[in-house]
Amino acid sequence: EAGLPAALPEIKKWYDGYRFGESEIYCPWDVINHMRALMEDTAARPGNYWLDTSHNNIIRKFIDLPNMFVNDKFEILLAGGVIQEPIQEDLTYDVAHSSEENLWSILYLTGYLTQVLPVELSEDIKIEPGKKALRIPNEEVRSVFGNTVKSWFEDKIAAKDRRDLFQAWWNGEDKKLTKNISDILFDTISYFDYKEDYYHAFVAGLFAGAGYEVRSNSEQGSGRADIIVKERRHRRAIVIEVKWTGKRNSDMEKECRDALEQIQERQYAKRLQMEGYRSILCYGAAFKGKECLIKAGKDPIEA
Repeated sequence: EAGLPAALPEIKKWYDGYRFGESEIYCPWDVINHMRALMEDTAARPGNYWLDTSHNNIIRKFIDLPNMFVNDKFEILLAGGVIQEPIQEDLTYDVAHSSEENLWSILYLTGYLTQVLPVELSEDIKIEPGKKALRIPNEEVRSVFGNTVKSWFEDKIAAKDRRDLFQAWWNGEDKKLTKNISDILFDTISYFDYKEDYYHAFVAGLFAGAGYEVRSNSEQGSGRADIIVKERRHRRAIVIEVKWTGKRNSDMEKECRDALEQIQERQYAKRLQMEGYRSILCYGAAFKGKECLIKAGKDPIEA
């Protein structure tokens, strides 16, 4: 039993949040599995047992449908917020995809979303007639949403013709990169809370599945560049230092300059030269919400 009481807050965060009438309940299957894991190892981290029991393609189908404009609502939910939607509790699965309203109902009826009672809402939020206030119940289900959105983004990028985008990277066309990446970012669902890790994954994902060797390093103070892209065939590489700011009035130009100075001061390109890469382009990338600014170093570093 040692260590189990200390795990209760984490268990609540991951597996509580479902609604049965006006009572909030845990998912029994998840709790049983996690308790078994804790009995074997008191330091065991919460696992996603939902993945083994549920067909998560309903979320993917939701965001894949061209006539469903749900990006903003998904971002609210993933950030821990609340949306309001009409719910039909007698809905059958075969008509789920006939409307956005039906899809929210299916997500609610299958446990991906749970009801928020009026007493749990802040005073300035009033539930509209005929609607329920909905949120993601816990961290386990939030991770299912996040992983599904991440997979959707990767597939969407892989299906996109990225030749112009790659050419802009290799040619140092930072204005073109700023525009193109801003457009992609605007059309993307954020699956993290717009922190630096999200932008690391976003930028690295732009190169995924295109034959490049990509390394993303999100550890702070590691002494390594944030993102390195290598093309062995032409012995060239790209170094990208990512800066994120949550401040509305931040200077993104300065963030890019700081990023480029960091690349130079820490000699990130030198390691690539030692590996035999002949041409190395360096970029500072600043992000704020769905805004983006890319700045290229003055000249490619030639070996």
